[in-house]
Amino acid sequence: MKLKTTIVVMLLAVGCTAVVAQTAAVKGVSKSIFTLTAYGADGSEQGKCHGLFIDDNGTGVTRWSVLQGAERATVTDASGKSHEVESISGSSSIYDLVMIQIEGRTQGATMARNREADGSQVWVVSDAKGGVTGTTVTRSESFMDRYHYYVLGTAIAADKSACALVNDKGQVLGLVEEGRGGRNGRATDVAYARDLTLDGLAVNDPQYADMGIPITLPKDREQALLAMMLTSEQGKPAKYAKIAKQFTERFPNVTEGYSAQAYYRLQQQDYDGAAAIMQQAIAKVNKKDEAHFEYAKMIYQFLVYRHENPYPAWSMDMAMSEAQKAFDLYPLPLYEHLQAQIKYAQGEYQNAYDDFIRLTNTPMLNPELYYEAAQCKVQMKGSDQEVLQLMDKAVETCKRPLGGESAVYFLARGEQLQHMGEYRKAVADYNVYDTLVAGNGAHEFYYKKAKAEEQAHMYKQALNDYAHAIVVSGDALYMAEMAALQLKLNMGEDALRTTELIVARQPEYDEGYLLRGMAKILLKRNTEGVEDLRKAQELGNEQAAALIEKYK
Repeated sequence: MKLKTTIVVMLLAVGCTAVVAQTAAVKGVSKSIFTLTAYGADGSEQGKCHGLFIDDNGTGVTRWSVLQGAERATVTDASGKSHEVESISGSSSIYDLVMIQIEGRTQGATMARNREADGSQVWVVSDAKGGVTGTTVTRSESFMDRYHYYVLGTAIAADKSACALVNDKGQVLGLVEEGRGGRNGRATDVAYARDLTLDGLAVNDPQYADMGIPITLPKDREQALLAMMLTSEQGKPAKYAKIAKQFTERFPNVTEGYSAQAYYRLQQQDYDGAAAIMQQAIAKVNKKDEAHFEYAKMIYQFLVYRHENPYPAWSMDMAMSEAQKAFDLYPLPLYEHLQAQIKYAQGEYQNAYDDFIRLTNTPMLNPELYYEAAQCKVQMKGSDQEVLQLMDKAVETCKRPLGGESAVYFLARGEQLQHMGEYRKAVADYNVYDTLVAGNGAHEFYYKKAKAEEQAHMYKQALNDYAHAIVVSGDALYMAEMAALQLKLNMGEDALRTTELIVARQPEYDEGYLLRGMAKILLKRNTEGVEDLRKAQELGNEQAAALIEKYK
């Protein structure tokens, strides 16, 4: 009897040891569980759920439905520390999974390599407060040949959504989802989320473009550059700053990430910060000529376009010095071109002109060089013909077939022709410009075009372009110009309709009453017309008095 008792006690001891070891391994996964909180553009909380760190470098998996569309999100780890979600590495709306990245060290869970058999005992592990809940695998199946999906033997509570499903070794099988409509819980293999990747073009996918959180940059440099460039066009500076920071960390020996961060600092008016980043670039990148060039270009552009907010540390002389350093390291025409632009900004028009013309004899030949040389001629009081010849060369140098990048040169030549009184030739260039910008020019352009057409006696076209300028801007000035032309063409009814719009939109605009009065007089409604002329006089119009005397 004593022997049997001893054996039973020993077996119990062994069994208890196994259970304790198993429970410790399972419970240990709670250190890898985090809580995700997503916020909308207005700063309000849009959702919350759990998630799981899958490595020690800040990579986590959580619910895509909670994070999708968020402006920002935070993760609270098992120790209670909060981290900003820095990027998204991939997502699946079908399986409602997303892989995220935070900064800092994390405790990643171990993932199971093999599918768990049907009927196996498994556990749902939440954070330290949520504890461990036992369940079984009712059914398991594979998808995409290597990932696994589990149907569980019990329902999963909403507060356990996106917690870890683990085996008795503490290896993660998947993230659980709550059972809706009374059904039992499910779990999807975390390895599927881990293997999600994005290329550079993913930045423009609407599901990522609308978010304030950037994608995780691809490992390929060209794809990463594409992603950074496309993000810069989304109008989300904070998002762009994050992706630029990523780029610098991934490619610390190339210039693009540093310059992107520096330009963001300029937008934030952190001029010292921008300068420091560019000095860091010069110190760290492999191609130092590129860093000096980017710094020179940044200083030049800042001084040309941001002169109302001076930064005493930067000057055109400093920009020239950086450009010269770039050229000394690698004598590219591109670097010499920037030096010519700086000379122009410094008022050295002849020297700049000589440089621009010299560069037309290099592989850099492009229409911009002739355009810039023409601007030098304007500043040097060159003849209209000299300026026009350079504009002609700019247009001739444009690549064929013409693309949108050529539009500016046709516009510039058209302006020069209009200045010279060559109105029909100017209109021809304006028509090319309008085609190249697909009819999306600024309202000032359509007004300018209409004035040239009016001077060329192309009245129908002029009326159309005045109307285009009005549609784009709604400016009463354009309406007044249109009404004046309609009066000139004896289009009394049309002029009256146009002036009625002017008076309705801007009842204190004296020109509107003057023109409406003249429209009414043209239509033989002199009494009403003179009343409008008197109103124009009351509002300060200097022409009204003489017209009143004539038509009263």
